[in-house]
Parts: sequence; C-alpha cells; structure tokens
Amino acid sequence: MPGFDPAFVADTAAAWFGDNEETVRWREWWQQPPATPQKTAVYAELEAFERELAQGAAADPHDWSPRLRRISEVLLSALDAEFADDAGARLAGATTWLSLLNRRLDEKRVPLRLGRVYPGQRFDPDTMEAVDSLSGNRLLVHQPLSWVVRDLSHPKPRVALRARVITA
Repeated sequence: MPGFDPAFVADTAAAWFGDNEETVRWREWWQQPPATPQKTAVYAELEAFERELAQGAAADPHDWSPRLRRISEVLLSALDAEFADDAGARLAGATTWLSLLNRRLDEKRVPLRLGRVYPGQRFDPDTMEAVDSLSGNRLLVHQPLSWVVRDLSHPKPRVALRARVITA
C-alpha cells in the first residue's frame, strides 16, 4: 500500500513513542494500516520528513517550514476524518502528535517548533492566516487546518509560517 511501509512504521513507533498511557494509544493508531486516504498521506509525509532528518538539518531553518506545515495539515485532516464524532480524541491526538514532532525537532537540533491552534481561540493575524470564514467574522478560530511554525534560531522567536485556519 503506497504510503504505508511496515518497516518505517515499526522504526518510528520504536523511536517516537514512549510507554505512557497516552502515547501507547497513538502508537497503536500509528501501527494500524491506514483506514483513510488522509492517514496514508500522514505516513508519506512523515516518511519523507524522517528521510530528510537523516540527511542532516537544512542550512536555513525556513527550509523545514513547508514540510512541517504539510505534516500538520495532513495529520489534522487524518484525525478529523478518523475521529469525526470524537472531539476529545481529535484534541488528544493533535496534542500528542504536536509534542512528538517537537521532541523530534529537539532531538535533531532543528530550531523550529510547532505551535497548536485550538477551535474557539481568538484569531491572531500575527500567527494565523484565515483561508476561509464561515460568517465573515474573523474573531475566533472555527477549525485549525495547520499549526504555526516558529523559528527559534533568533534571540526572539519568530513566526516562520502562520497557521492556516477557518474562522467563524
């Protein structure tokens, strides 16, 4: 199945997930063959990310930003598709995966961090980009489509890429 390489899945499961209760749940989800095209896209994006990490960090941290945005987009899409009726699972999954990805960036000394955006959060034009609005009002986030990517290579962290959101 394209995007699902059992060897890659086993390697990342061993490297990324710990043994605490929350990560065990997501390790099991990760190890199951994809039930949706969105989850297949997650495997493909994370496999490309791991290959790039193995080749060494990019000279410019901004070179990693588009890949991280794409990972967050496909991951949030997969969680929305597989847990459409369980907002708690979507939130727990997004929180766990955000933590895992940031830990992986730390391990590889990539000076970027992903930042979470929540439904109901006030819209912040400095860190968010409204790609659509359900009401024409841009005060609150209705649905995050990606996470914010911050560049930590400066004394004061900067936004490398704003999170894409739908506002309400």
